[in-house]
Amino acid sequence: MADTMKIEPRSGIDACVRVPGSKSITNRAMVLAGLAEGETVLDGALSADDTGRMLGALAALGFAVAVDDTGERIAIIGEGGRIPAKECDIYAHQAGTVMRFMTAVAALGEGPYRLDGDSRMRQRPIGALADALIRLGAEIAYEGRDGYPPLMVRGPAAGGRVELDASISSQFVSALLLMGPALKGGLGVTLKGGVTSRPFIDMTLAMMRSFGADASWGSGDEIGVREGSYDVPSGGEYRVEGDATAASYFWAAALITGGSVRVENVHAGGLQGDTAFVEVLGEMGASVKADGVGGITVSAGRDFKGVEADMNAIPDCVQTLAVTALFAEGPTRVENVGNLRVKETDRLAALETELAKLGARVTAGADWIEIDPGEGPLHGAVLSTYGDHRMAMSLSLAGLRIPGVEIENPECVGKTFPGFFDVLGRL
Repeated sequence: MADTMKIEPRSGIDACVRVPGSKSITNRAMVLAGLAEGETVLDGALSADDTGRMLGALAALGFAVAVDDTGERIAIIGEGGRIPAKECDIYAHQAGTVMRFMTAVAALGEGPYRLDGDSRMRQRPIGALADALIRLGAEIAYEGRDGYPPLMVRGPAAGGRVELDASISSQFVSALLLMGPALKGGLGVTLKGGVTSRPFIDMTLAMMRSFGADASWGSGDEIGVREGSYDVPSGGEYRVEGDATAASYFWAAALITGGSVRVENVHAGGLQGDTAFVEVLGEMGASVKADGVGGITVSAGRDFKGVEADMNAIPDCVQTLAVTALFAEGPTRVENVGNLRVKETDRLAALETELAKLGARVTAGADWIEIDPGEGPLHGAVLSTYGDHRMAMSLSLAGLRIPGVEIENPECVGKTFPGFFDVLGRL
């Protein structure tokens, strides 16, 4: 792929799109399959860098894994909560789910297990999760700065009750929950500091139950997990939904170009909270039609106006909304998304910089961002991605309306959606 990708403007898109399998569901399902007893086949799995890193981590821990030629069918033989390898190295690269989930899973084994990532991963905190694992009996040693990778994990951890700061990342919560049934006596988690991205926690609990676990919310911000083995799903297969975050770019493209786009393998009522993004587009003036399990269609309406939105529950769609807001009438303000500053890049700062290159007025605070298209015409620019897949995919949408938009480092979309620019080009 070239160093930059030029986006060609177009109008009135009328398209039907299939998106790859959900990264969030694929990586959770792989962990669950490894902790279950027997073979599970994932169908419709995402084949991308993040999921490849999870497969590599499971293989390093000694699990038997196999992938078909398409990369969309993955077979994993689970060990009933046991970790086969006595020691290993795990490299997560940029995959937060791999770093967080595997830190917890490794605490079920003896160790030592070393976990590391790229330079940005070494800047992303993991201390709150590590502290909870230590209270459950695991040993955690940092090689560099306390609270950040790389780290060494030794187990085995035991069950019990812990408090966890859930304000930084819901992945800390999901990591603990996923290991919960394998802990002697089970697990109780009390969330402190406010809960970020709660739909992802709900996704984890629902998937755990589909593998036979007894796990649910209690009173307030408490979650309980009973001790017990995960079961292989009925028929030995688990079907992965299409990725709702990936779908957000194409839904937004409909509104931006004054057209209509149907994403056929993402449906309302599924596991993913990011389907709620269509409600935000509806507030901006789009028409939304959900076809049961058949897909969701977004079409441009007569109005296209800015909105105020609390997107704490769906932070991965903030960049999509920010670019969509460039073409709305009036400003758009997004609040309660401070955790975007500790993602693959500081996404609020990156948006502030890149959207300003196009001529928009953008201001950001600790946990908010406001986008005002301004009165003058927007203009093309070469936009930086900071190696962040979601910056690349969201910023490309600006080029559907603005001539002269080029995206640097387009290959970074391989983290979660290797074929993104092919699909965008066919709209």
